[in-house]
Amino acid sequence: MRIKIGKIGGKEYVVTSDELNIILNVKKKRGEESKNPGEEYLVPDAYFSTLTDCIQYLVEAAVRASTASSLTKLAEDIAEIKKTIKEKLKGL
Repeated sequence: MRIKIGKIGGKEYVVTSDELNIILNVKKKRGEESKNPGEEYLVPDAYFSTLTDCIQYLVEAAVRASTASSLTKLAEDIAEIKKTIKEKLKGL
């Protein structure tokens, strides 16, 4: 499994899996001094036993990254991230 989630709080997330875990990765680019400058690679950010836990983590990351100044705006931000995640997970 490899699902590109997109940017949340300045980090670009990609969900992958192995036989035991759901892995939430952050997409990074190699620096100019590296052997392959500009090459993208994934760095594991968190491991989960269920996709539900991974989704909850992403929603919480969006809340922490939110610049909302009211509960109404925060609720809108949460609804938007849930919509984005739902769209990315269609067909699984």
